[in-house]
Amino acid sequence: CVVIHDGETVFEYYDTGISPDLPHLLMSVSKSLTATLIGVLVEQGLVATDAHATSYIPSLIGTSWDGCTVQHLLDMRGGVAFTEHDMDDPESDGVLLEQVSGYTARTRSDLPANTYDWIRALPNQQPHGGPFVYRSILIDVLGWIAEEVTGERFADLFSRLVWGRIGPEHNADLIVDSAGFPVVEGGF
Repeated sequence: CVVIHDGETVFEYYDTGISPDLPHLLMSVSKSLTATLIGVLVEQGLVATDAHATSYIPSLIGTSWDGCTVQHLLDMRGGVAFTEHDMDDPESDGVLLEQVSGYTARTRSDLPANTYDWIRALPNQQPHGGPFVYRSILIDVLGWIAEEVTGERFADLFSRLVWGRIGPEHNADLIVDSAGFPVVEGGF
């Protein structure tokens, strides 16, 4: 934890095993960073929040993603079946997503080969635009949209439009799966 006031560090604390020079995983803070990039792309006119995800990712046409808008993704109101409320459950989609992305070792041989395949195969659980349900996979679709609309790898795009503009002291790292899919929901 670092507190900066008027450009000066006024408080700094590192828990056991963490030091100022040790990179650490931001986990779900990554979602906010991804949403920030989407906001830049909206401002640039490359993404419209009322557009369907399938208009940016044609390979999702005819899947559970039909009818899901960018705004649904941003608001976590996409209706796909993805459960992660119990990360202690080894069968939780959140735990399995960590395995598909390569963040943790696979415990099952029947998992999708990569995040692209998983996203394409997800069924619907409820209509898009329904109530908020925390589903990390929705943010990964936003990352995929960012790559599709710009033709750039997410890491390069994020570096150019967000990270490089805030004046960080260090480069950021981002987990990618075996197919190069950027794990933008928790991999910064």
